Amino acid sequence: MKIINLEQWRKNEPSPYSHMNFPIILYWSPKAGCTTLLKWFLYQADLLDVALEYHPWVHQYEVFIKSKPEYIDELLSSLPYKDSYKLVRNPYTRAVSGFLMLFTYMDTILQSVKEHLYNDPHSPKGLSFKQFLYYLKDLGVGHGHIEFHFAMQYREGEEHYIDQYIYLENLSDELAKLERKYSLKKSNLSDLSNSHHHFSSLMTHRGNFANVSFTDPAFPKLPTYSSFYDYEAIQLVRELYKKDFEKYGYSKNIKHL
Repeated sequence: MKIINLEQWRKNEPSPYSHMNFPIILYWSPKAGCTTLLKWFLYQADLLDVALEYHPWVHQYEVFIKSKPEYIDELLSSLPYKDSYKLVRNPYTRAVSGFLMLFTYMDTILQSVKEHLYNDPHSPKGLSFKQFLYYLKDLGVGHGHIEFHFAMQYREGEEHYIDQYIYLENLSDELAKLERKYSLKKSNLSDLSNSHHHFSSLMTHRGNFANVSFTDPAFPKLPTYSSFYDYEAIQLVRELYKKDFEKYGYSKNIKHL
């Protein structure tokens, strides 16, 4: 049985994915595969069809379920006994994903960034990836300092209640292992990972885009992850997400992106 400081846990963690008939607890961070993980969890708990019927965007069902007092009660009672896993992502790709998200469905946050940079939330000026990183540096990426999609993944003390990490870069194999270990249903991850806010298949342009100003990158093709990085951008991400690199063991080399 794990000994958990519930006061610290309540302060630090977004509600993980948990169900009375599901043998493990799944922790997550925004922009780190949380939608795919949520769909997999709902599929395993026989709730995916119910969730999609409630709303095509499964996070709406998540909010609905987590608003019920019994959800938290059941979760708290199972915390010391169930195995806990956390899905994590390479900080380099996660930072780029957060940047691109600004131009899709985060108009209010984009306005806040422009207010900070240009003193005008409605400025027609574009935004480069490196400007975005300096915005993060100015505000800080600690939890509570900035919009949680851009905050660091690591949460203070999580090593006391997280038993193992799942790496997004190897998600298919890692979820298959969990399915075998806990006698869960075999899933089709390609179906579960289909989402309108995933950019990877569009990211084909190569070059140096660290300083390129974007106004609306929702065009047919986007730069590759590594193309957003020059030396300065690399150093900024290493500094901003230092704890994520250290705690999750990610390489600081971008050649494999």
